Amino acid sequence: MKDVIAQVAAASRRPRTTVMRGDVRFVVVHHSVTPITYKWEQILSIHLHKGYQSIGYHYVICGANGEIFKCLPVGPPPVVGAHVKNENSYAVGICITGNYEEQFPKTLAISALCRLWRELRGAFPKAKLVGHREMKKSRTKCPGKYLQRIVERIQQGKQL
Repeated sequence: MKDVIAQVAAASRRPRTTVMRGDVRFVVVHHSVTPITYKWEQILSIHLHKGYQSIGYHYVICGANGEIFKCLPVGPPPVVGAHVKNENSYAVGICITGNYEEQFPKTLAISALCRLWRELRGAFPKAKLVGHREMKKSRTKCPGKYLQRIVERIQQGKQL
């Protein structure tokens, strides 16, 4: 895992500093709907172009090679991200680059997600792994039907 928090902060309009006040209840999986080769730099650029002050995800996983980038501090306590409208104050966000409504995630990206989830589950034992579409206020297909299937298998403890 590459820690790029300092680089993200330096490239941001304003680094994220607000911390979560309660327990992390969700680790939310997203897809970027970009080429799978994108990394944190391209996701940050997209977020800045949309008017965000910084990147919205705590982690970005490159869909092509499974490389994990830690983009926002996860504490304790974690910094509040910007990835689930009205629910960021208790959720850590993971984005896997690619469009998983149209393609199945690569094995390296799935393995990276599983490794990261094991680590985060240890840090946040009350948290539940969910796809973005599972959040109560979300109206989205994110993280795409194929990645959502993987998230559900992980939730059920099934072998991948």
